[in-house]
Amino acid sequence: MNEGPTGSGSALPATNGSKRVKALLLAGILAVLLILPVFSGPSYLLHVLILTFIYIVAAVSFRTITISGQFSISHAGFMGLGAYASGMASKWLGWPTWITVPLAGIVAMLIGSVVAYPFSRLRAMYYAMGSLFCGVALIDIIASGRSLTGGYAGLSGIPPLFVSRISYYYFFLVIGLASVVALYRFEFSRIGVTLKAIAQSHVVASSVGINESRYRVLVVGVGCFFVGLIGACYGHYNRALSPISLRTYP
Repeated sequence: MNEGPTGSGSALPATNGSKRVKALLLAGILAVLLILPVFSGPSYLLHVLILTFIYIVAAVSFRTITISGQFSISHAGFMGLGAYASGMASKWLGWPTWITVPLAGIVAMLIGSVVAYPFSRLRAMYYAMGSLFCGVALIDIIASGRSLTGGYAGLSGIPPLFVSRISYYYFFLVIGLASVVALYRFEFSRIGVTLKAIAQSHVVASSVGINESRYRVLVVGVGCFFVGLIGACYGHYNRALSPISLRTYP
């Protein structure tokens, strides 16, 4: 008779203990990342870590789209689209980078949502093929705009965000952490649960009144915003872009 309450009571401390261990582990990793530039030595290590933060955001934003059952092969193309949008606005129009970077994320989100709408009824291999054609079209559009994008020669002379690489390191660390936390909360929100339900069975989801197309377009817009945002930051960090940034096929 006493085993039930005892067993239930012992499970709670174990759960709290595991959460405490995870919190301490995450705090330790964050502390190491914060002090790492002081002991990093060669700047090449910071460069590798900066690229790591960039591709973490790109990968997590891609995962956000896949929870709805969509596999977008053109996701890297929207990263390049954001980079070009911010690079051209800051170079040719002279806009400050603190405006062009978030604006590039919004541009990628809007274009991604518009493109996602006609594909929202496609699934599995057919959706992947449609997104692949979209990626090829993006390459052609960028390459054809020689006067603005530089064509296949690329776009160079993009204004930088910072002067030192250490400043870039902390900037991308903050952007990476904020993006991962935001997308994590999005995935485990009510919308995220609905998207997972659509991925499991769109027929059942539709039968209970879920607008499948609207949610599929929404998640693509969210994923494209974050990948376009980090792409814009990468463009100002690298200061040069080429149509290869939009390459989405082998």
